[in-house]
Amino acid sequence: MSKDNLIKKFLLVLVCTLFGCSANTQTKEKLQQTDFDIESVNNNVTSNEEETISDDIEIEWDTAWNVMTKEEQEDLSLYGYDTSDTFIEFDQKTIDTRILQHITKGKEYTSGKKYSDRFMIMVDMGIHSGKNRMFVYDLNQKKVIKKMLVSHGCGDHTWGVDYTRNNPKFSNVPNSHLSSLGKYKIGKRGYSNWGINVNYKLHGLDATNNNAFRRVVVLHSWNDVTDEEVYPDGAVEGYGCPAVSNNNMKYLDSLLKKEDKAVLMWIYQ
Repeated sequence: MSKDNLIKKFLLVLVCTLFGCSANTQTKEKLQQTDFDIESVNNNVTSNEEETISDDIEIEWDTAWNVMTKEEQEDLSLYGYDTSDTFIEFDQKTIDTRILQHITKGKEYTSGKKYSDRFMIMVDMGIHSGKNRMFVYDLNQKKVIKKMLVSHGCGDHTWGVDYTRNNPKFSNVPNSHLSSLGKYKIGKRGYSNWGINVNYKLHGLDATNNNAFRRVVVLHSWNDVTDEEVYPDGAVEGYGCPAVSNNNMKYLDSLLKKEDKAVLMWIYQ
């Protein structure tokens, strides 16, 4: 899709959502004849239409964004629109599908290897950090048996806040303070200075996370991570470790310390 047509579609959808689809035909015709920048949108709406605009522009932006195809979203980013804060919210069916897709691939990876055949842990970083996005999947029952909040790395932002709650960045570089995507083997249980004083070493299995052990990225608890979802706020952000609440770490610890085989954890977006 050309740049002009792409921006045309996006802004028309955005106008429709902002005005509750009350933008009149004349307004839409005017928009189709403009250069399609934000200023032109502002200049081509009536006073009555302006009064219908939502107070929360960010929510409406997300609504318009979600209407577009993945290819159009990628193209819009390439054309210079700042989409870094744009968040695509998955419905439960999509979340479940993504989990099952990674479970299937995880089983293929662990087949014939010394990995637990009881459960795997999936972390979907495509989900807002204020929502449950770590999932314990029981391989025998073939279902998620526990879900919880989990933190990600803050990068150059302030530690302990939630600036990247809906647009985390990832890196495998030491001192980046970012989380890394990929498959992990959960290793030995150890002492942590955080939360309930228990951590599990993490061994990155992919090129995107093979520095995890050297970076001292571990699974641990953090007093500031809550048991319950905090959306629209996000989970506090650390220096790249997947941190959970104290109670949820107790749950994970009860499972992991009984295992005589490695457990696979997969962080994906």
